[in-house]
Amino acid sequence: MAADKDKDKSGDIVWAVIAAALFGVPTLLIGSASSGWDRARVWLLEHDVLLPAGSDPLLPVPGADGAGLDAARLAIGLGALAVVSLILRLLAGLVHAGLARRRVPSRRER
Repeated sequence: MAADKDKDKSGDIVWAVIAAALFGVPTLLIGSASSGWDRARVWLLEHDVLLPAGSDPLLPVPGADGAGLDAARLAIGLGALAVVSLILRLLAGLVHAGLARRRVPSRRER
């Protein structure tokens, strides 16, 4: 009987840790990101990466008080995203090819 109660308590502790990880960690990450977003928004506006709200941007950025991107900045951003995506895809292909080359053949393949 006492062993069952100890099992229940350890199961409760496990679920409490899982709940803390699922809800606590994202909350901390979002909180720290939002505190850094104000500095990032100011930097982006100072360096003309984002257009101020008065310039009537084509794509307003959420949380930027109306600041956003015009067509040229949007095209540059999409192009940069495409290049990064292509580079990551090529790197993933190289890693996959390297792992496939190092794979030990199964008994059937020998």
